[in-house]
Amino acid sequence: METRHKNIQWRMTNKGVLNKDGTRGYPELMIHTALLMDLRDELQELNRTLHCVNFLSIPNVLRAIERNTMKKPKLQKRKRHD
Repeated sequence: METRHKNIQWRMTNKGVLNKDGTRGYPELMIHTALLMDLRDELQELNRTLHCVNFLSIPNVLRAIERNTMKKPKLQKRKRHD
């Protein structure tokens, strides 16, 4: 049985019973616990993404692009003395 209740549209009631419209109400403590677990899952996924090699290499790639697209300084023409 799934105890995580992941991504549920929550309806708060005092008892976890079926409502007249067929939806289930959940106790407030159960909702808070499930929401905290959902947040933890999302934070763990974000943490995995932020530690990915591809993500970490973005600053170096951007610096390389910047170096390769910089305008070269124009050289001043020297005056010839005849």
